[in-house]
Amino acid sequence: MELVGCAHLGALLAQAYWLLAIGVTLVAACWTPAADLSRYGKLRGQSAAGEGKKGHKGFVQRTRAWMVPKRYFAHFYAVCWRWAVMLTVATYSRWDAVVQQWAEGLISDQGVLREFTGLAVCASDWHPPVVTGWQRSTTMLVLLALQGLRRVHEEDRLFRPNPNAQMHIFGYIIGITFYLAFGWSIVVESSLYRPVDEFYDADSEVWNPVFWLGVALFALGMYEQHQTHRILAGLRPTESTAASGCSVYRVPQGRLFALVSCPHYFLEMLIYLGFALMDSVNLSLWLAFVFVCLNLGLTALRSHAWYKAKFDDYPAERKAVVPFIL
Repeated sequence: MELVGCAHLGALLAQAYWLLAIGVTLVAACWTPAADLSRYGKLRGQSAAGEGKKGHKGFVQRTRAWMVPKRYFAHFYAVCWRWAVMLTVATYSRWDAVVQQWAEGLISDQGVLREFTGLAVCASDWHPPVVTGWQRSTTMLVLLALQGLRRVHEEDRLFRPNPNAQMHIFGYIIGITFYLAFGWSIVVESSLYRPVDEFYDADSEVWNPVFWLGVALFALGMYEQHQTHRILAGLRPTESTAASGCSVYRVPQGRLFALVSCPHYFLEMLIYLGFALMDSVNLSLWLAFVFVCLNLGLTALRSHAWYKAKFDDYPAERKAVVPFIL
């Protein structure tokens, strides 16, 4: 009973975090000063409409002191893979003990369902929950760790961030807490903690076609995003070309850049859609997916506008982030 209560509370906390993150993103989309705080890299130089209005400029100027180097992006992914590994070990090593403790608690306590639903039932009407999803949860955590390790490698080997590029401390905090909350959401609201009935088929639930569709989308997104990042990294000037006066930014070409300005953001959405499909009844993961789409979609629209303003010959047929749509 104690374990069920902790899991229930943990799921509510995860959902509350994602709802808060979605709300903050919507505020940033509608309120000019907040939008300025969410910009980083080349977009930091954009002058948002209305920034100079009374009250806006003072707010933005005061908070611009709270900046960190953009290279701190690497911290996000270091936290991501380490946290995922910790959760994987904890989930895999304790699932059998969790089942035994939880099942014994449900069998011995007739009031556990009434406590959470308000319904009076007998213990005989319930079947002990089992860890039907531990394979899925550990699989998802391993994939999350691989995602984090890939991004650490890219930040270390591919990208050469401008030493003057900055991001706001607010964005840094969001990035760190995002990966902590996402790993937590995989575990706490997974079928590790969902009761099942006698007709429940654990194998068909864990290894169903929707799960594998999610894995396929994740793998496709991972591969294509890495290729896209290689293209973007190839556009960065070396120290010698930068010293010769070469322009820092060029129009990216190839692969999905033929269709959208920010394919790496679209592929990030694809990756998190894959995670949501792997555990399709996990509300927290769907809320996380909504947050990713909102956050990256807004950033992509700003980047798309920046490209069009900077390059007179920018391809008119390109969309911002979703091919043929947005």
